[in-house]
Amino acid sequence: MPALNAQPSPGAIPAPASHVSETWNEVYGAPPGLVSSANVTLAEDPPMGGVVFFGGYSPLVGALGDTWVYHNGTWTDISASLTASPAARWGNTLTWYPSAGAVVLFGGRNATKAFNDTWTLNATDVTDRHGWQNVTKAIAPPPRLGAATFYDPTNSSIVLYGGACLSCGTSGSAAAFNDTWKFAAGAWTNATVSGSINPGRRDSAYSAWDPDLNGGVLFGGDSSGAGCADSNETWLYRSSWQLLTTNGTPGALDNGGLVWYAGGDELVLFGGIQSGSGGCVAANQTAWTLQHYNWTNVTTSSGAGSGIGSLCCAGAAYDPYERLVVLFGGDDGLGSYFNNTWVYPALPLSAGLSFPFPEAENGTPFRILSVVSGGQPNLTFEWEYGDGSPDGTGVDGLHTYTSPGTYTVNLTVTDSVGRTANVSTRVGVVPALQIRVNSTSLTGEPPYAITFNATATGGVLPLTWNWNFGDHSIWASANVTHLYRIGGTFTATLMVNDSLGADRTASFVAHIYGALVAHIAASSVVAIAPVMVNFSADLAGGSGGFVYEWTFLPGANATAQNVAFTFTQPGSYNVTVVVHDSLGYGAMAFVVVNVYAPLTSSAKASTLLALAPANDNFTAEPTGGAPPLYYRWDFGDHTPTVPGVTTSHQYLTGANYTVSLTVTDALGDLAITSLIVQVVNRLTVGANASSTDGPSPLNVVLSSDRTGGLAPFSYLWAFGDGSTGSGATQMHSYSPGNFTAHVQATDALGENVTASVQIVVFQGLTLSVDASPTNLTLGNVTTLTATIAGGVAPINVRWAGLPNGCLSHNAAVVDCDPVEVGAFVITATATDGARENVSAVVGLIVVGPGNATPGGSGGPGLSLGGTTTVALGVFGVGVVLAVAWFVIRRRPPRSRPAPEGAPEPESSSRGRDEGAVG
Repeated sequence: MPALNAQPSPGAIPAPASHVSETWNEVYGAPPGLVSSANVTLAEDPPMGGVVFFGGYSPLVGALGDTWVYHNGTWTDISASLTASPAARWGNTLTWYPSAGAVVLFGGRNATKAFNDTWTLNATDVTDRHGWQNVTKAIAPPPRLGAATFYDPTNSSIVLYGGACLSCGTSGSAAAFNDTWKFAAGAWTNATVSGSINPGRRDSAYSAWDPDLNGGVLFGGDSSGAGCADSNETWLYRSSWQLLTTNGTPGALDNGGLVWYAGGDELVLFGGIQSGSGGCVAANQTAWTLQHYNWTNVTTSSGAGSGIGSLCCAGAAYDPYERLVVLFGGDDGLGSYFNNTWVYPALPLSAGLSFPFPEAENGTPFRILSVVSGGQPNLTFEWEYGDGSPDGTGVDGLHTYTSPGTYTVNLTVTDSVGRTANVSTRVGVVPALQIRVNSTSLTGEPPYAITFNATATGGVLPLTWNWNFGDHSIWASANVTHLYRIGGTFTATLMVNDSLGADRTASFVAHIYGALVAHIAASSVVAIAPVMVNFSADLAGGSGGFVYEWTFLPGANATAQNVAFTFTQPGSYNVTVVVHDSLGYGAMAFVVVNVYAPLTSSAKASTLLALAPANDNFTAEPTGGAPPLYYRWDFGDHTPTVPGVTTSHQYLTGANYTVSLTVTDALGDLAITSLIVQVVNRLTVGANASSTDGPSPLNVVLSSDRTGGLAPFSYLWAFGDGSTGSGATQMHSYSPGNFTAHVQATDALGENVTASVQIVVFQGLTLSVDASPTNLTLGNVTTLTATIAGGVAPINVRWAGLPNGCLSHNAAVVDCDPVEVGAFVITATATDGARENVSAVVGLIVVGPGNATPGGSGGPGLSLGGTTTVALGVFGVGVVLAVAWFVIRRRPPRSRPAPEGAPEPESSSRGRDEGAVG
């Protein structure tokens, strides 16, 4: 915000006060469930006795949705005890709201959306297992993340400023807000004052209530909403915003923590993302405090933050229980996320000592444990043992005194900022514990008793005595007589402990010779040839000096205790060993070794070629291998595998299937074999004709449609008119009649199927016409007759060239009463249902009254209108009659009948009535 819009800070700015040296201290042992995360949010919660944590982003799980409480140095996950919870998110606000005794959550985002919902959580909700309460109402700030909030006690409300929304910028990026909202009595109110100054657009700004300034402080923040366009201004909110003029400034920052620390009467700021001239610079590790109007850098002067490292996007809140500032999580801006917890100020450094034993024993290492609390991490330890030896280092002291006496031990602990803590104590050193044991003879025959007498010097009383005689018997006194009831070699051990924890041991070997017993241990008793087996003779009893005689096969022997033999052929071998001791006693043992040939396998099928659906039986034929054998069949059609030496399977559809058999023996060896089963779908065939009806002669292409079956295929046609043919496709010419063409298809398996198609062939259409009479006088009537043969019903007739007075109704027979004279050529055209049409003509002569009849000596005459009469003469009459009796026939190309509803072709008698001839 430009300085000219700023309001002056209230009152004069006092000089900076000297800062009390404080540091940050890491709280170790964060629970595994509290994952490394950034953009986290913390809030104080006095009723819960500490700090509440919700939301954040982890690169491992994305948005976080669990609820944690920090109390007395320990984080506890209370998510499982809550019946309701906000959706997982990061960048939300979390603010302690004393007016409702609850923590208030607003907004945030996940991977796909931003929120503007409002939730509350109080101690009663947790105790009663009600969980978070959704108090969202219709009026609320728009969805956003990174808003700044603080509780304003002057009007009992939460004040929210700024933040950023998703994809609100002009180029699809985020855009920051500059609005002010208040939350009170469970509702949000827009408190933005139009025209007034404000901090401008701010995202991820620092904010907290400052009781000393009696107002809410807002510092820094990103003005773009897209990151790294940060401000270094400090603003104060007292019902309206005003720009503060401060001594010093932390610089241009965003995404850090700002918390009021009552113990120092100051606001504490740590970390964030630093902005420079080129945009983002880095996460920073600076620590600042704000007292009155003075920003003070306490990073280098007091070591604050030096152990935390560069950090941004961490959560910070005041812990009312421990009265400390708590900082959690964050990232370093370089891809590393953290789950460390830090507190400010660091706890005072103190040291103490703890002893596992109150006294030390001369010559025995003596341990002193340090008990340290507080201080800045990376502590160093310096031990002085008081006997003139060099000082020691390490968390715990470990020292061996060489002379009895009393010594002063001093520990100095120094933390990383130079604080020290000292503690000392006195240690008494006593002579070292020593033991001595006498026994009677350790050699004898069972049952045999041995007496042990033990004495001790040095050490610190009381002493404890523990005997273990090696035969599962124990005793707890210095002097004892023990009876060995069986033969063998036994180690009797005495352990003596004093009250300092020092221990001494003494051991004795007792040789109790019993009856010699032998046992064979073999590296394998079941194997595949060739195999080398290691054998060992394990003995009990006997007097020593043992002699061994091994027999593996006739003529194959050995004489050592541990031997090896290679079996080259399958078989069952009885391996024996005979052992003699120095007294001549003997023992024999044997073991059976079963050696098998290598595992092989083959598979058989009842059929390798079948029609679907096909039932096939399979049999495994293994050789060799160590029994028992295990079988697993895979039929190659994605059905589950099945066990068994024999099995059956049904194939439903045709294909080539690879059947795999896996045989496993008791040693885990595998033999895999496979075979291919060809399953053929059933043969089907269909019959097709290029034309199924038409006039004679009708040429038809007959074809077959085949599916399934096994090649090669053969086809036999019966055309229905007594003739036959072979092949998948045939050409055949039909005369008139109704025919059924059959095709029979046969495959390589001998399966045959048939199909048929119907064909109808009809006689061609013919037409002749005549007139009776062909010569007449006006006033007389002639009859025109069309004679039709063949064709496909219905048949239509059209007349053309009729003289006036003849009314054509396009029937086969037309009565004509001419009203004009002349010579006429009359045409009749017949069209059948297959669209075939033929034409024929007839001549008609009409003369006026009083004229000679046609064929008379004077010759007929035609009136050309009015009283004009033209004499035709014999030659003219002949010409007309020749034309009249010449029949013209026209056969267009045959075609299938037109589809139902299609229009009839045009003719010369358009507009006249039509008649159908059946």
